[in-house]
Amino acid sequence: MPQDTEYRGKDALLKMEEKGFEVYAEKVSKKYRAAIDKGKITLGKPFMTFDPKKTPAQPSHMQDFFNCIRSRKQPKDNEDEAFIEAVTCIMSVEACKQQRMVRWDPTKQEIV
Repeated sequence: MPQDTEYRGKDALLKMEEKGFEVYAEKVSKKYRAAIDKGKITLGKPFMTFDPKKTPAQPSHMQDFFNCIRSRKQPKDNEDEAFIEAVTCIMSVEACKQQRMVRWDPTKQEIV
């Protein structure tokens, strides 16, 4: 990521940087108010962080697939879940292109 990016919502601020991301509670947040009042969250300090360098390496999608072929185990992302995710994505594109709401017909297995 060439530059830092911030997303501000009504409850929190998400700062995305090259090194990872940090989440800060907003002063007016209703969602985090109790945690702020109890001192569990300090305003101006991140209450959630993610550093990809500190995360254990995960096998790639293809490596997981090959491992499952060898072991005959189910992949982490099985084909049924992948199908649902792909259809959801394709439906959103179709709805945008057609400028209307689209639906999934499970019997015909097609977008209508």
